[in-house]
Amino acid sequence: RSYGRVIGLAPERPGAYFRLGAVHLRLGDGEAVIDAYGRGLQIQPRRGNEQYVLAQLLDQRDRLDEAVEHYGVAVDVKDDDAAWQYDYGRCAHRVGERTDEYDRETAMFVAADGAYTASILLSPTPGAHYYRGILRREHRQIGDSLYLYSEVASDFEQVLAADPEHVDARYMLGLTYVDMEQDSKARQTFRRLLEIDAAYPNGHAELGAIAEREQEYQQAIDEYEAELRVAPESARAHFRAGYLYQASRGDPGTASEHLALAVDLDPSNADAHVEYGRVLYQLDRLRAAADQFERALKLDGRNLTANYNL
Repeated sequence: RSYGRVIGLAPERPGAYFRLGAVHLRLGDGEAVIDAYGRGLQIQPRRGNEQYVLAQLLDQRDRLDEAVEHYGVAVDVKDDDAAWQYDYGRCAHRVGERTDEYDRETAMFVAADGAYTASILLSPTPGAHYYRGILRREHRQIGDSLYLYSEVASDFEQVLAADPEHVDARYMLGLTYVDMEQDSKARQTFRRLLEIDAAYPNGHAELGAIAEREQEYQQAIDEYEAELRVAPESARAHFRAGYLYQASRGDPGTASEHLALAVDLDPSNADAHVEYGRVLYQLDRLRAAADQFERALKLDGRNLTANYNL
């Protein structure tokens, strides 16, 4: 009450707002803290601790566009705190993912990358390496910087050095090895992933894709079927298994069962419609085959295979 009276008498003085906010913080009244700190910081913005606390409270309420601005001021005032830099990076990363404005997205991703890097330089943690790897792998070109896949892989490798059972980092490392055309390393990585978590989504599917590239077609089918045992609604696994049953085994009956499920689970996959149409043609189901080719052309009018077969 006394702080309220001071504010009423001298609303231009920031100290009372900060002291009032600190009282509400001890009482656990987050909304009141947001109000008090917000008003005080409008008058005196170069207050690192108050900016950071306000940013956290806004972040917790999913008010990310406001939170990121306060995190930004906080780390500008105090740039030697790894946790502050990490929180700023996570918030900026999420803001960038949500925005539809290119310039805003770019600015947020540049800020996130810089904050993750600052956090790592101050005190490396698996979280900072993991999310920087995610950001760099997804976007590669961030501002004026182009990151190599080897740099992305290094982040995930750092995570696993600290936490060997971090399954998400291991999966992303496997995908990055695939990007680098290092299928042998990718295969080892995915196999180790499945030893840790036998039901990890897409683990067997990635092994199936590697086996396909190596022309190990029976192994590929086995991996896709293993994927379907843990994820029966995997459109990708049904599609690739269906394709291989026809292409490598000449078994249109089994192929059609998988491909029917593939197009049902993912109607937007033009290639799956084409392959299903070709299998239906082999089964002398000509009207059904034509329907699948037409569906493919609705999705991709330039699909030469669908046009030819139709």
